[in-house]
Amino acid sequence: MALCAYRNPEWLSAVYAMVDEVCIQDGALPPGTIGTLARLIDTADGDRSTDSFIPRAQAMLLTIHRLRASLTQTDCQAAAIRGELRQMCNDWIRSARFC
Repeated sequence: MALCAYRNPEWLSAVYAMVDEVCIQDGALPPGTIGTLARLIDTADGDRSTDSFIPRAQAMLLTIHRLRASLTQTDCQAAAIRGELRQMCNDWIRSARFC
């Protein structure tokens, strides 16, 4: 069953686009990714939405933090985390319906 996207398609698309950008790169995260994604989540969370996409966005943000930490270690770990993010991103867009 598809979930109702918070607010509007723009919010859902903005989160997806940011995480997708992280997934396609090999090196460092795009500048401002973590802060911008955190602000999107905080805005939605501040509205006291019961949308189940918010916890999923928070999980992606935590995974991006793990990725950033792994970039100082082995490439293999970073690649695995990027794969995890890619799966989260794909699940995100597949489960969305706009209502």
